[in-house]
Amino acid sequence: MKIRQANLFDIDSIMNIENSSFIPQVREEKQVFLQRLKVFPQGFILLLDDSVSCGNKNDGFGLGARKDNICGYFCTELWEKIPEAAESFSVGHDISLAHCPNGSVLYISSFAVLPEVRGCGIGGDFFSSALNFIEESVSNLKEEVLLVNENWLGARHIYKKNGFSECFSIKNAFMDESLQPQAGIVMKKVIRGSNSGDLHSSFCSSDC
Repeated sequence: MKIRQANLFDIDSIMNIENSSFIPQVREEKQVFLQRLKVFPQGFILLLDDSVSCGNKNDGFGLGARKDNICGYFCTELWEKIPEAAESFSVGHDISLAHCPNGSVLYISSFAVLPEVRGCGIGGDFFSSALNFIEESVSNLKEEVLLVNENWLGARHIYKKNGFSECFSIKNAFMDESLQPQAGIVMKKVIRGSNSGDLHSSFCSSDC
């Protein structure tokens, strides 16, 4: 598996993955990704592959068709602590207001792979590799946190396999295509000895 740090020249490929992965109601805008790339490029990782589908697993990830194809992204930011406002987890939030260069909490703001490479473990492997890459480059990390739609069972499975635990839910964190609200689940992983306590010290209940 090939991964590398993203840069501003990758924005079109990143937007292609975003538009292929999420419905309009939960997609990030191009400007949001550009801001993330400028503020914390070390936390923005890309998955590269020479294939366009799972296909034959004996040939890389599948069909050896295009070289250096960007088929996944993983973006994060550093927080000093778990924020108290549920809006901090929202789509389109301003990374410059929350990012702390010396923060010990890694917030995984978004993660996606192209539909063509789903269903054969590539997404989970990429998630693990990107997480390890950032953990090795940021020395003072103590916790990792993310928000996932309660209905995204595949994503929840990947996160649990990587040591994340479901802590509590936030009502109306997402919206489906018919504009019906859906809950989000906050998941957390402690990666080093930490006395950070329960996330409920910041978010007190599922009624947030």
